[in-house]
Amino acid sequence: DNAVVQETGGRFIAAAATDGGRPELRRLLEEFGAAAWLEAAVRRHPRSKGVQNQALWALFKLQGRQPLVAVLTDQALGSSPEATIAALWGLFHIGPAENISWPERKELAALA
Repeated sequence: DNAVVQETGGRFIAAAATDGGRPELRRLLEEFGAAAWLEAAVRRHPRSKGVQNQALWALFKLQGRQPLVAVLTDQALGSSPEATIAALWGLFHIGPAENISWPERKELAALA
């Protein structure tokens, strides 16, 4: 099943892009368009819990909170419970290193 392949790919990319990952591997992911692949997987499988969880987490690891916010503000993805839950879960796990101001936190809470 294509969704299973994309879920596994998302899991791999998230692991490679983690803070403790090797910088050269992260550079390769960026160079070869991992973010675009992940965004396409999110759009292709809006009702797949596995794809949403893994791909959005990997996008968060690569690009920060913006892809998660984009899901919540996108009409099609925002209506998918799987995509919305995955985006909110990712936002919930934002650490102090993200430096989110209180007004930004208020805005994120309003999206939720």
